[in-house]
Amino acid sequence: AVGERIINLPLDIGVNEYDIGLLGSHLVNTGNKPHDIDLVLRGVDNLNLVKERFNDLLNVIKGRDDHPEQYVKETVLRYEKKYNDEFNSFKEIISRRWPTIHVPGKFFGKLRFTYREDEVPVSELPLGKKVSDTSLKGKVVDAFRTNFMPRSFTFSSQGRDIKMFTYFWDFSYCVHEGDDVVVRGDYFPENQFIIICNPKEHGIRIES
Repeated sequence: AVGERIINLPLDIGVNEYDIGLLGSHLVNTGNKPHDIDLVLRGVDNLNLVKERFNDLLNVIKGRDDHPEQYVKETVLRYEKKYNDEFNSFKEIISRRWPTIHVPGKFFGKLRFTYREDEVPVSELPLGKKVSDTSLKGKVVDAFRTNFMPRSFTFSSQGRDIKMFTYFWDFSYCVHEGDDVVVRGDYFPENQFIIICNPKEHGIRIES
């Protein structure tokens, strides 16, 4: 079965079986529709390995990295209820979910990644005065940590490198390096943090 082959794919490129797990509302019929099934891989080394070999994995199962039209439609409708579409580019964010596995009519899911215990970044806290509901425009220069929780990326804005953080699950893989973005959130100028924490007032618009 194609599902079994997909589960075995990480093993075929050298991921240790103890670093592989399953996640997905389809398994226990919970969460929001549309359902999918995700493989969870532990470790930065496995993320780098998958990035290097992802197209090879797709070729093995004759898969694609796109999203079914109905999935996109239903997901956007759900996000429009949860977030403010004025401040978010839902279709663009979904399209940037690079480790998507789609075998039409047979399988749809994603690879997700988690840190090993010794890889978890040191917690960074915002400092100083908060400027609520601020919009900042810039270009993404580092998107690596959008692969993990909390979601985070760095963008350059008027000569400043600003770090975006959010614990919103739906912002996984939300941007690519080089994207022009408008980030709206609570801004802390003292250490150049912007935090997306209010679903109705914050978000990410992709303009490129």
